[in-house]
Amino acid sequence: MSFDLSGSLRRLKPQRPTAALVRRADSALPVVTTLVGPRLELLLDTCVYIDVLQGRTPPAVDELLTQRILNHSTVALSELTHLFGRLEPAYPATRATLRELAGVIEDVPAQRLSAPGVRAFGEAGILAGLAARPAGRPCPWRGTAERRLTPAPCGGVRLRAADAHPRRYGPA
Repeated sequence: MSFDLSGSLRRLKPQRPTAALVRRADSALPVVTTLVGPRLELLLDTCVYIDVLQGRTPPAVDELLTQRILNHSTVALSELTHLFGRLEPAYPATRATLRELAGVIEDVPAQRLSAPGVRAFGEAGILAGLAARPAGRPCPWRGTAERRLTPAPCGGVRLRAADAHPRRYGPA
């Protein structure tokens, strides 16, 4: 793979002890409360799309979204399109929800859609693991036969050498 794992591990230091994350109260979260004019471009997170569709954004945020150049990520795109496979087709609101999502996705200009690089995706996985570990979330791979993983000491997982697949990945 063309990902510098050792460099990312040196930079992020996931072996360091981490403290449990504590959720801040909604009132303590930073929110745009006053109107701001056009300035820097914005890169939207998936929650922005959902909050706008649900009508949960403050007027100042709605105004901000109309004044700034908006950039979109393939990560948010994949999280939104996930719903097309995930939502139950028999549920009454599914069709209308997917119609709204389709409209949002189709409105994204191609020149404003970008994909993170290999390093960003690789390091995002490490950072997501760092965030999940102190939160006490169970490891989704622990004990699954497909991954040939077994529980390891200290809540980690390890590959069982006896189950390692002999196939090589990439050119020999």
